[in-house]
Amino acid sequence: MINLQEQVPDLHTKCPVIWKLDHENCWELFSNTDHQPPFSLEESSDDKDLKEKSKAKTNTDSPFYITKQKQEVKGTTICTPKGYGIIQSVDHIKDTIQVKIQGIIHEFDKKDAMNEVPISILLISNSMKTEQTFYFPANSTLQEVFSKLENSIESKTKHIELNLFLEGKELTPSNDTIEKLRINPFTKIIATIRQGKTYTISRFLNISQGWGVGNRCIDGVAFHTSKNIRLIGVGSYPFENPSSLNCVINLHAGEGIAGEIIYTQEAVVMKKSEDNVSKTAIRLMFDKPVILMANEPYTLTIMFRSSGSCCYGTQGKASVEGEDGTVFSFKYASIGDNDNGTEVGSGLLPELYYYT
Repeated sequence: MINLQEQVPDLHTKCPVIWKLDHENCWELFSNTDHQPPFSLEESSDDKDLKEKSKAKTNTDSPFYITKQKQEVKGTTICTPKGYGIIQSVDHIKDTIQVKIQGIIHEFDKKDAMNEVPISILLISNSMKTEQTFYFPANSTLQEVFSKLENSIESKTKHIELNLFLEGKELTPSNDTIEKLRINPFTKIIATIRQGKTYTISRFLNISQGWGVGNRCIDGVAFHTSKNIRLIGVGSYPFENPSSLNCVINLHAGEGIAGEIIYTQEAVVMKKSEDNVSKTAIRLMFDKPVILMANEPYTLTIMFRSSGSCCYGTQGKASVEGEDGTVFSFKYASIGDNDNGTEVGSGLLPELYYYT
């Protein structure tokens, strides 16, 4: 975690804002630090009581914390002093581990092999710099690295834009693993974070009334994008009857609901009001951004838990270009027996919200 004795004094003299632990032991961004009392590593009795009460959330609430887990299983990737390899066997009596590296089996003391690789991340945000150590499984993909870092940072900041740089080269979310990239223990990666601009994609040119939904009926559409994006929400038309409906939003890999669910969230769609006309979509925002890869197929669905009626879009477009130049291409999604009729030309899910 942060070495406060080294980091805070330097930030205090060089920039007007710094990260500090508040009384609930959560990270907060303070300003006007010249007027702040100096940070002390000594805890008062009150501080100890407060920390004890919030102990259960101490780790998860910190925007710079990722849980470290130790797991040694045959067939998994592990990092050793001789490089990355595959675990062949573990001798718990001798406390050793056998690893195949480039076709040759080597034996190591278990303490010298790591299935979670510590990576030094230099976080840069505005005038703040903080260096942290994050632990990632040796078979982690770059997409998973981006996702874990974004999730940890977004506990305090919604919709951030994260860029990673390794040895002067910008990294992009991909299925390349840290093993393939030969990212060794304590390799330094620079991470820059800033607020991302949200864009909206509107699928339909017109709107009509009288779209019915029933219990467990599914409306969905398949799509792919021309760029890597972070999907942060979807629009739903407000209901005419009843006053509100509970629903489940799912994002599947592939062109249909048979693919893996990569994100799911429950939401409530409210009845339209005088200041929310039927053509105005209600924004159902995700709890966290979901990274989508360019040209990869996905299916977005919404399933309501009871019956009701709302408006629906017509004259749907097969291709829509966002303000940032990202092109969304829509296709029919294979839903099955519970298909409620949404397709490219008409139906629900009128808007998608994202940033790049």
